Amino acid sequence: RANEKMLLDDLAAKRSLFTDPAKLALLDEIEQKVKAYEAAFNRVTEHQARRDALVTQDMDVLGPDLAATLTQIMESASADGDAIAAFEAAQVQERFLLGRIYATKFLLSNKPEDFERAMAEFKAVEGQAAEMLAELQNPTRRQLAARFGEGKARYAEIFAEVRDVITARNQIIVTELDVIGPQVMEIAYGLKARNQAQEEELGRHATSLLTTLELTVAAASLVALLIGMLVAWAIGMGISRPITAMTAAHRLPGTLGIASQASSPAIRAKTISTRQRAASG
Repeated sequence: RANEKMLLDDLAAKRSLFTDPAKLALLDEIEQKVKAYEAAFNRVTEHQARRDALVTQDMDVLGPDLAATLTQIMESASADGDAIAAFEAAQVQERFLLGRIYATKFLLSNKPEDFERAMAEFKAVEGQAAEMLAELQNPTRRQLAARFGEGKARYAEIFAEVRDVITARNQIIVTELDVIGPQVMEIAYGLKARNQAQEEELGRHATSLLTTLELTVAAASLVALLIGMLVAWAIGMGISRPITAMTAAHRLPGTLGIASQASSPAIRAKTISTRQRAASG
């Protein structure tokens, strides 16, 4: 914003040097487009701030809390010897963490297919969570399962809102910033070319104005690059943490107990049924 203000101030200071109506019209056009660029850039930063708040204050808080809730169910069921309930909870945990991984992938790629895959995983979690609830008899575990169901629905809603914010932000960048920036530079270069045949002093001021324009556009590009680098780092951390959490969850004493009891007919039947559903889906 400081660069846009500097450019507008420079335009105002240089206006008195031009008398040709055609050149003054070009200056007016540059000023209008710079103001439009600034307004669009401000909207982009607002969307980015909203996206960051939803991710860091909601998704990054709710996601681990839901995973911890499932871990509580697994540990409690395993401690009580309820292998089937513990197995169902482990299945929900794995599917939910897979959905979170695709969600964080979308935050980096912004690709619709990554969003759709994440939402498909969250949808699949609903069915598995219902099966888990049917296996739970302990009131405390049923309460935890109900809390997970409510939280998972909220998590999916937040993720959908993040998608909408990112889409709106990217639309402004593509249809406004990426269009206005080159237009301003083209007009500025045209203004410089018109002044090449005029006195040296006027040419010097026109070149100074063009330099200011170039610096403004370059600074905006640098800010966008830095934002991209920071987002990439944050998303990378977001992807690695769920994977680590998934690995840790399967190494819990409770889940190891599930594995050791996998020879039971009930567990084998559940495993086969789950794999058949995954293959048919």
